[in-house]
Amino acid sequence: MKQYIQFLRNLLSSVNISSLNTTHISTYAVSMKFDVSKSIPMLPGMDEVCNNLVEYVLWMISGNSDTSVLSEYNRNKWSNLVPTEDFIRNNLDDVFAEIQAYDNLDRADVLEYMLQYKGHIGKMLGYLWRFMPVSDASISRLRRNDIVVKIASDKLQAYQDDFNVLQPRNDDGSSMSVEHFCKMVDAGTLDQLQNLILSIKNNPDVSVLHVQCFSPEFSPLDGMSPQKSVLMGGAATVPLVTSFSCYIMNMADNEKRIDMNLSIPNIDVFIPLSTVVAEYSLLLHLLAHVTGSEPGYLSVNIGRAIADIDDFSAINGLIRSHDNNPVVFDTYSKADIVINKEATDLFKMTKDDIKLQLLQCTENKFQTMEATDIIH
Repeated sequence: MKQYIQFLRNLLSSVNISSLNTTHISTYAVSMKFDVSKSIPMLPGMDEVCNNLVEYVLWMISGNSDTSVLSEYNRNKWSNLVPTEDFIRNNLDDVFAEIQAYDNLDRADVLEYMLQYKGHIGKMLGYLWRFMPVSDASISRLRRNDIVVKIASDKLQAYQDDFNVLQPRNDDGSSMSVEHFCKMVDAGTLDQLQNLILSIKNNPDVSVLHVQCFSPEFSPLDGMSPQKSVLMGGAATVPLVTSFSCYIMNMADNEKRIDMNLSIPNIDVFIPLSTVVAEYSLLLHLLAHVTGSEPGYLSVNIGRAIADIDDFSAINGLIRSHDNNPVVFDTYSKADIVINKEATDLFKMTKDDIKLQLLQCTENKFQTMEATDIIH
């Protein structure tokens, strides 16, 4: 985390805080690079982040947008953006009027439909990783180039469960095969994560792969609340990371290394940035594990980096903690990771397959624990 601390130091030293008449300071076009090959970068004291990180990343990998399945800590990240049952009932008239303009549904049907999205963040992040909408023409082009391949294991299981319940039939009344049903249900969306994994494993010439975390077509309209945007089929907000790219490096002895680059338009550089670095470092480790590769570097490219004045004292405390003993601080600014060697299917992994341990330092090694107090 050396360059992160140095960035914070430069940011705070570049302004005269006493003369500021705003609530924050900003800087633009920021880049950082973290070596995540052996561990997950994490500031001292980020115990809650560490304890809840695996659940959150696996939730994104699943493509789920429902925050109600998360722990309270992870759920609280989205609590001000997702529709609640009270919000849905109180805004039923507005949404009902808009839906009636293009679909003849009665009020009870609309309410039942909307309640399905209680607690959801909408079409962003993991949902788009796994269910990116694409046109029929794009699907045809991808299939001609053998890019669209087998359906991921978790999706296949869900489709087969639906098949057993629905017992679908063809237009002529004959029984539909489960294979045809699965392909039909999966049509129209692109599983970016599954395709990324298969491309790394099966294509020796691949060098870079991109995954979109956000699509402008799902952005909330001006004046529309995040909650209403979700109910109207969009996203609650623009996520911190709008896309990431994986760079595949061919190493000696036929080994591969994966580096990851994050595109971040706008972010608070204190806790949110350090949390995002931890989340995507873990994702990089998991992708490397299931593709038989080695994790390398995580780079972040930030359009606008923001620091809130209310956090200046905490940021200064973090910097002092580093300066009191840089070697010890750097040594303990990480979490060790162990992944079950037998867990080779990313979409079947559970929390039990991934162990994270945030290294702790005792007071006799670390002169001040201000950083721990800050993060808590």
